[in-house]
Amino acid sequence: MKRSLCLITIFMLIAIGCSKPETRLIGKWKSPTVQGFVAEFNKDNTGFTSTVVPGHAGKIAAEMNKLPFKWTISKDGKIKINEDKAEYFGKLAGNTLELEVNGATVVLEKAK
Repeated sequence: MKRSLCLITIFMLIAIGCSKPETRLIGKWKSPTVQGFVAEFNKDNTGFTSTVVPGHAGKIAAEMNKLPFKWTISKDGKIKINEDKAEYFGKLAGNTLELEVNGATVVLEKAK
């Protein structure tokens, strides 16, 4: 019984360790610093970013501004995002996604 449990654990660790970056990227990512900013990556290499439109006196309105994008991951794990006429590059680091946007590093965290 212990041997079977040990083998199952080893196979699960191998499967997790061998998961492709694409599968780790798919889903919603949120900004810890910009309230309401979300980037969603879909399985078909598309996605969108959404931001909350500020309302009166800085209060958050219910409206969302959505921008579509396409994404790819190279063999060395670099992420490329094409949004309208802009290109952004980034990398996965654990449960964070680091993107270079206009010379600054933007960090997103995987939403639960």
